[in-house]
This record gives sequence, structure tokens and C-alpha cells, in this order.
Amino acid sequence: MPANFIQTIFEDSKGNFWFGTGYTGVGSLTDDGWSTNKSRISNFNFDNKIFSGGLVKFDGNSWINYNKNEPKCACKFVDLILEDPHGNIWFREATPKGKICMYDGSKFIRFNKETGLITNQAQSYYHIQLLIDKLGNAWVASSGTVSKYDRDKWVNFTSKEGLKIGQYILGLEQDSKGNIWVVSLTK
Repeated sequence: MPANFIQTIFEDSKGNFWFGTGYTGVGSLTDDGWSTNKSRISNFNFDNKIFSGGLVKFDGNSWINYNKNEPKCACKFVDLILEDPHGNIWFREATPKGKICMYDGSKFIRFNKETGLITNQAQSYYHIQLLIDKLGNAWVASSGTVSKYDRDKWVNFTSKEGLKIGQYILGLEQDSKGNIWVVSLTK
């Protein structure tokens, strides 16, 4: 398996397996299976099927490391993978500058302030949350803000709109009535 630390595994609706891995270590796929090396490296050898941590997909026949081939994603520590009802695959990177990315089947989109997301990053590790609601909207909570993506644009909620949550986001969930709940911690 690529890298020496698997954060998450997700099977999408097409039967592809997505692996979110840590950024330490490297894995090599050979005819005899996986070989791992626990030292940190930043260079990849895709042609010889050597992968570092981050985001890897297995489609049943071949392994694809998107970190090397898709600089817009370039996630180094993927710890959450979700699929919306439209077949888009969403990723969260758990680092101090956590990222939210979406793969639409042909390209990656990294969401940030330039694309309408209210914040580019979380305040610290694991304090950025991602949820796909029952209608297929993506919700991101981070740094005392909540944003909703409706397949077209981001709608942002802050204290200006009456949102009262702490800076450190610990959870994001939808209940059976469709309400979105945020678990947060103040400083």
C-alpha cells in the first residue's frame, strides 16, 4: 500500500477505491505486491509505480496517484473522502492549511477564497469539517464559519449572519429533519 499510514478508504458508486494516506513514507507496487519505505521523500516515480502519500485511486485494474498528476489537488494528508449524489468525489486534507478539493470525474477543483469559500484553511489540525447533505450540497465548517456549496456557488455564514460557533470545529452533521449541526470549541 502506498505510504505507511492510511487515513481513510472509500469505495465510490462506480466501484473505485480511493485511499487517503499520510505524507510520510512511500510505497512501491511490484508483481510481488507492495513494498514500503518509511523515510520521507518528495520525488515520485510514477512510471515504475512508486507512490508517496496523499490521494490514490484503484479502479480494479490500475493504481493512480493524483498528487503527481493533478497539482490542483496536491493533497498530502487526505483523511476524509465523500461522494455526493452527482458522482463528485470530495476530499479533505488534515493539515494546518487544510484543503477541500472536489474531483468531478475529469478534473480537480480546489476550493478557496478565490472560488467563493469563505476561508482557505483551518486554524489547526482536524478543525475543518466536510459534510454532503441529503440534497447533495457540500458543507464546510472551519475557523468559526460555515459554507454551503450548491453545485454552482458557495453561500457563506459568519457571525454577521448570526452564526454563533467557536473557532475550532470538531464536527458537522445533518439530522433526520435536514438541520445542519456544528460542534465547535471556543479558544
